Amino acid sequence: MEDLLKEILREVRNLSYLFFAFGVIWTLLFLYMYSLSRRERAQQ
Repeated sequence: MEDLLKEILREVRNLSYLFFAFGVIWTLLFLYMYSLSRRERAQQ
């Protein structure tokens, strides 16, 4: 039973890293798109 609990906790920790990585990637993507739109407006 303890081994099962340890395995579940390890999986949850891995999922939290995955969600954190997705959050960072989406944030960087939106910041990049925002900077592109600012450059586009500055050229007009």
